Amino acid sequence: MERSTQIKAMASEQRLKILHLLARPADHFGDQWSADPAEFGVCMTLIAEALGVSQPTASRHLDILKQAGFITVQRHMKWSYCKRDETAISGYLEWLRAELGAEAEI
Repeated sequence: MERSTQIKAMASEQRLKILHLLARPADHFGDQWSADPAEFGVCMTLIAEALGVSQPTASRHLDILKQAGFITVQRHMKWSYCKRDETAISGYLEWLRAELGAEAEI
């Protein structure tokens, strides 16, 4: 994974909000009827609604998060569902801590 893509993904308040919402999907998207939001992921349409943006805008943000490896996207029928990739997020945070720690020693 390119770190520059991950840095870009984290450099947006909207994308950070998406990751925040997806951290506790049952709390934020408990009314999703098509699939369990915690088990299966959250429908992109509901994410767009939660952000108060158009579907194409939400899709662009979600695509960047997917490229960064921070979310997975799976299709079910005609919908796409997003779920956080906790391993990738943890890996990025560990890398960032190490990088900042190394910079502090210079």
